[in-house]
Amino acid sequence: MRPTGSKTLLVNEIFGPTWQGEGPQRGQLSAFVRLGTCNLACSWCDTPYAVFYDKRKADKHWSKKVYDPKVELLRMTPAEIVDRVESIVPFNSLVIFSGGEPAIQQEGIADVIRIFVQRMWNRFAIETAGTLPLRDLILSMRLSTHLHVTVSPKLNNSGNDKEDRYKPAILKGLSYTGATFKFVVESVSDYKEVHTIIKECDITPGQVWIMPEGTHWDDLLDRAENIAPYALRQGWNFTLRDQILIFGDKRGT
Repeated sequence: MRPTGSKTLLVNEIFGPTWQGEGPQRGQLSAFVRLGTCNLACSWCDTPYAVFYDKRKADKHWSKKVYDPKVELLRMTPAEIVDRVESIVPFNSLVIFSGGEPAIQQEGIADVIRIFVQRMWNRFAIETAGTLPLRDLILSMRLSTHLHVTVSPKLNNSGNDKEDRYKPAILKGLSYTGATFKFVVESVSDYKEVHTIIKECDITPGQVWIMPEGTHWDDLLDRAENIAPYALRQGWNFTLRDQILIFGDKRGT
C-alpha cells in the first residue's frame, strides 16, 4: 500500500482532551487524530476499528471481528480536522496523528499541519510502524523540531510476515531524523529481535522505548514486571500505557 495524496483524509476518530499515554511525550495534554486503514494486520491490534474492514484481514486479529468502514470512517478536509481539534483542546496542545497507519495519508497530514501552523500551533506527533518512508512529509514541512516521529517496528509477536513489517532502510532513515522507536514486547524472548533491529538500523539506546503489550491493566503490569529489568540493564527507556491504566480499554481515550 503506497502513501496517497487527497483533498480529504479518511478519519476514524478525533478525540481529546486527553493525555499522551505512551513514550517520551507521556503525560502531555493532547488531541488525537486517528486515521483509518493500515497496511499491516497485527493480531493484538488495540484499534481494530481503524484497520479491519474485510474478513480476510480480520481473521488475522484475535477477535476476528469485521468492522464497517461506512460506520468507522469519515472523509474530512484538512480545514475540518483543524477546526474540530481547535474545538476540543486548548490552543497549542499536542496534536497526535495516529491510526491505523497515518503514513498512508501523509500528504493530507502535511496539509493539516500547514493550516495549524498558520494558526500558530507548533506541536505535532505522528505514530507509525515504519514500513512507509516519511521523508517527503518531514522535508515538505521543514518542521522536524516540531513534528515528533514515534516509530513502532512490529515484531514477530504481531503476526505479520517479516517482509511486510520490517523495512530496515526506512527505519534507518527515520533513525537519522531523531525519531524514537517504541517496541511492543510480550516476553523477554522478544528482545533478541529488538537487538537485531537496533543494530541493523543504527538506532541508539536513547532512541529506544520498550512497552509491554496489553489492553488490560493487570496484563500490562504483569508483563512490565517480567520485561522491565532487562530493558533497564540495556539502558533503554520504558513506558507503560497510561490510557489503559487510567481509563481501561476504551475508545476516545
